[in-house]
Formats: sequence, C-alpha cells, structure tokens
Amino acid sequence: MDKNSTRQIFEAQTSNVRTLWSASKNIVRTINHFLRHGNMEMVRIHTKLLVVVYSAWSEASLSKIVHTPDGLSVSEIQVIKKQQKIEGKWKKCIDIAIKRASPGKKSGDLENRVRRLNQLIDEYIIQPSQLRNKIAHGQWSIALNQENTATNSLLSSQIHDLDPVIVEKWFEVHRHLAQIVEDIVESPKKAFHRDYWVHLTEIESYLDKTKNRDVHSKMLELKKKMPLSS
Repeated sequence: MDKNSTRQIFEAQTSNVRTLWSASKNIVRTINHFLRHGNMEMVRIHTKLLVVVYSAWSEASLSKIVHTPDGLSVSEIQVIKKQQKIEGKWKKCIDIAIKRASPGKKSGDLENRVRRLNQLIDEYIIQPSQLRNKIAHGQWSIALNQENTATNSLLSSQIHDLDPVIVEKWFEVHRHLAQIVEDIVESPKKAFHRDYWVHLTEIESYLDKTKNRDVHSKMLELKKKMPLSS
C-alpha cells in the first residue's frame, strides 16, 4: 500500500459512508411510516435492517478515517488493520493518533479524553456490533452462543427488544465520535483541541434531551402529527 492507494480507499469509503448514511435516513422514514400506522411487525423488521446499516456505516467510517490522506503512515494503518475486532481497531487508531496531539503539560487531560472516547466506543460500537453479527447471520429472533451450540438468552432478549429510537441514538452519538477521531488523525494539534469539547457537549446534550425517548413515545408523537383524514 502506498499514498495513492490510501487516498483511493479514503475516497471510496467517503462515498460508502455517504451512501450508508442516506440509506439509514430512508429506513428511519420507513420505520416512522409504520409507527404512524401501528404496524409493529414491520417496525421490528426495519429496525433490524437499520442495525445492519449502522454497523456497515460504522466500519466504513473507521476505514475512511484510518485512510485519511496525510494522516497515519502506511505502517500505522497496517497495525490498526491487524486488530481482530472492530473495537480494537477504533481504540488502536486513537492510541496511535493521539501521540501527535502535543500533550505537553496537559497529558492528564489527554488521558481523560481517551478514556471517555473508549467508553463511547464500548457503548456505541461494541454492543451494536454484537447484535449486528447475530442478525447478519440469520439470528433474527433467537441468538445462538459463539460456538453455535446453544442459545444465548441475553442477546435473544436484546434482539427482541430492539428499539429504533435507540438505534437512531447510536447513529447520532457515533457521528460526533467519528468526527473527534477523524480530527485526531487529520488535525491533532488544531481541530482536535479546538472541537473536542464542542462534540462531546453535543453528545451529552443530545443524550440528556432524548433520555426518556423510546419507540412508544415516538409513535405517540408521530400519530399526533397525522392529518385527521389519514
């Protein structure tokens, strides 16, 4: 791999990220339609599709970030790619890129930032990827264990209780998380320091604003907005 191929992958993944984001918005609109009309079976089906798109968008987003032109070196990219799990790739990317952020006397602050980013990765990337893997392997109702020798009651329950509003929250939090990581890779000494707290504040504000929102409250909101003739 050289700089030209890195740029080519970056451009390809930029297009993929954009296409998957558009797909997610279309699926959400479809879910909202079925929520308005109380068709919960179709809501459940499209929520599973939304989870698959979320995980694909997440993976494409990371690949785009890792291959940012004039960001990481080819050898650093290879180290990230050698991580077996998606969460390992995200965390390794941060660990490598953060070294360029010129910590100086603020090394403790940088450590706190990395810790918070890792918490967000644990909550909004690891768990969704586990569900996505089960759904992608046809386990839409009952999940199996890793060895496929028995059922997994916890993941089965999580699949059954999938809430499209929660999946939308995954997208929104991930959007800011990805931008922070992209800033670390692309502009560790400027944009990262300038915008980190902006993105983190937006995440915290959004989560606080939507903490009581779920599929049932959203359905009520959508039905209130329906024309009387529908």
